[in-house]
Amino acid sequence: MSVRCRASLTSSSRCPLGAIAFGHLGDRVGRKSALVTTLTTMGLCTCIIGLLPNYDAIGVWAPLLLIVMRFCQGLAVGGEWGGAVLIVVESAPADRRGFYGAFPQLGVPLGLIVSTSIFKLVSGLPEAQFLAWGWRIPFLLSIVLVGIGLFIRLSVEESPAFAAMEAEDGVAQAPLLELLRDHGGKVLLAIGTRFATDITFNVINVFVLAYGTQQLGLDRGLLLDAIIAGSVVALFTIPAFGRLSDSIGRRTVFVGGCVFVAAYGFIFFSLLATRQPAVVILAFVGGVALSQPCVYGVQSTWFAEAFRTRVRYTGASLPYQVAGILTSAPTPLIAAYLYAQYGSTMPIAGYIASTAILSLVCAVFLGETYRRTLV
Repeated sequence: MSVRCRASLTSSSRCPLGAIAFGHLGDRVGRKSALVTTLTTMGLCTCIIGLLPNYDAIGVWAPLLLIVMRFCQGLAVGGEWGGAVLIVVESAPADRRGFYGAFPQLGVPLGLIVSTSIFKLVSGLPEAQFLAWGWRIPFLLSIVLVGIGLFIRLSVEESPAFAAMEAEDGVAQAPLLELLRDHGGKVLLAIGTRFATDITFNVINVFVLAYGTQQLGLDRGLLLDAIIAGSVVALFTIPAFGRLSDSIGRRTVFVGGCVFVAAYGFIFFSLLATRQPAVVILAFVGGVALSQPCVYGVQSTWFAEAFRTRVRYTGASLPYQVAGILTSAPTPLIAAYLYAQYGSTMPIAGYIASTAILSLVCAVFLGETYRRTLV
């Protein structure tokens, strides 16, 4: 196994640990402190990766330091999402929580736009320049996260819900144990609702890059442009679905989204098979800006409302990260296996549909929350 693979697995496997560690911090010390710590850690570790000497300079220390930095990144990622979501949702007006809670979800399309654009730029460098310094540029730019962390530290107030809970009832002594004792079923259901989101994301944004270039003969640049186009549109559709959930409910929007996800996998691969650039871009816009946001856009607020304030940071973060472990690495491999076994993308579409149905069932039992008071 390559060092890059080991480092990636190390980072991914630490995300649930990060959810537990920073969930504990966020539920006991405050949302703001946990979020600032995760953002600063992520920014510094990613920037350090861009500064690491290569193997020729320091030998085995180069891969070891890379693995350590990826480990720390994974811990930070595990707690970062929950902190961003709770700062927003717990501070939002009750009738606009879905809309405001959708804005932290914009990190995914924004990340796709920035990372894909930078990748296109640096991959155009001559190979010697790319290997010498070009690959470092995306990592060094992450220092911006440190600036964001400092801004939050100096400018953003602690969430009113946490401050009130801390003053009146006191904080949980062991948030994870209290969460599993009082909300264990909700945690499992929340994990299940993530399958529709994560599996769709990994098929469209990971597997299809290889499938499109190797099997359909599509230009990789076209596929990257299609992802960027879909991500730009998603900047508007994610808040739109969040706002819709303020009117008709988180579960209602999500269940309707699961039905669309189940059907769109078949449509998506049929559109790709035309090999027509405009149709391919349309397929990605439908996938990245509709199929994913119609389920993803409401999950931040839904998860936050599903758990009590005492354990909300851990409760929102843990299902999100555990589901990522269960889906992110296996999904492209499962999709590749299904295509190799059957020579068709229809079984892959069926795989997406079956997991969307699973998420739909979990959503029904997780319950509606949009009229709930945060306590």
